[in-house]
Amino acid sequence: MPSPPSMGQPDCWLCPVNDIEQGYDYPSRVRWSLNQDDLSSYQDAAAFLNFNNIDMVCLQHEYGIFGGPAGSHVLELLRG
Repeated sequence: MPSPPSMGQPDCWLCPVNDIEQGYDYPSRVRWSLNQDDLSSYQDAAAFLNFNNIDMVCLQHEYGIFGGPAGSHVLELLRG
């Protein structure tokens, strides 16, 4: 019986949240970074993910990471 076709290796991109305006020196797996307190940064990240036809997003939550009241900016990203 032939083996199933290979789907290849998935790409894994990272989109960290910056807590300082200038950001950090990230490795090449970081394709986008968000400005913690800038709502438009979250909207732009959603557009970036949609444009690149991303199949899955794994959101890791920790209190204090996301900007907005009670971290609500991340909801804008998820809605997008």
